[in-house]
Amino acid sequence: MAEIVFDMRLESKFNAALLYHMTCELQDYEPYLASKISFAMAREVPCIQIADLFAREAMKAVDNHFGVVKRPDRKSWIALHDTGRFHVDVKGEEYFMDISSAAYHAIAEGQTGITRERYVNWLKHTRCLPNTTNYIRFMQWMEKKRGMH
Repeated sequence: MAEIVFDMRLESKFNAALLYHMTCELQDYEPYLASKISFAMAREVPCIQIADLFAREAMKAVDNHFGVVKRPDRKSWIALHDTGRFHVDVKGEEYFMDISSAAYHAIAEGQTGITRERYVNWLKHTRCLPNTTNYIRFMQWMEKKRGMH
């Protein structure tokens, strides 16, 4: 089972726990995830530092690949990549063209029931403000509602 350790940041701690809880509720993932999560200070846990380094270097590599200014690969990225243990799948604009189409949105809305109008109505009904946490809560509510049918 995977035990997840999140960086202890006040601004993301609640949403990290909420997303983890939602993921644990999905039957496909439940057998692979530990029943608890923990938080730690990145400066004290090398694994978090490595994850942050990888995310940053992957972002820089993608930016160098697609950005206006082409730069040589960064030494940190080369060191990570050459281990064979780190990989990034890069998708260009073409990959997302179907996702941005009206047809795709109609299919996604039909499968999930999540629409902007439904979200706005949910916000009014629950007297919640539009923010990331409440959008996650709305998606969770929609998932439970779909499960009832």
